[in-house]
Amino acid sequence: MDNILIFKTILSHIGCTGQYCEKTTGGTCDVDCGVGVACINRQCVCYAAYAGKYVRCSKCVKNAACENNNTCNVDIGKCECKEGYIGLTCGGKVDNCAGVTCSDGGAPYDAGPVCKCTKCKGTDCS
Repeated sequence: MDNILIFKTILSHIGCTGQYCEKTTGGTCDVDCGVGVACINRQCVCYAAYAGKYVRCSKCVKNAACENNNTCNVDIGKCECKEGYIGLTCGGKVDNCAGVTCSDGGAPYDAGPVCKCTKCKGTDCS
């Protein structure tokens, strides 16, 4: 019982209250509520396309939770990113040209799943 009291005391000092630190004590949410969350009246509230426990709303429950027309696997609560996309919500794009230099001195550009050069074919101008 004493451990619970100590835990709640620690939580109140970091800016949140409630059994699971689900309510913040400041004017805005002082805790990281998760990916699919809005801070409303100092409380973490899941968006409609998300579900979760306590203050964490990280499981997608609808495709709307996933960006760039990617889909939500409701069985595991995660967005399944198509080729070229990364991240929890598939909002990041894969940079196929990271670290690539073109042998012709042209500039590399991302062309879908491959990197191409502006002055010739491929990155080695073959």
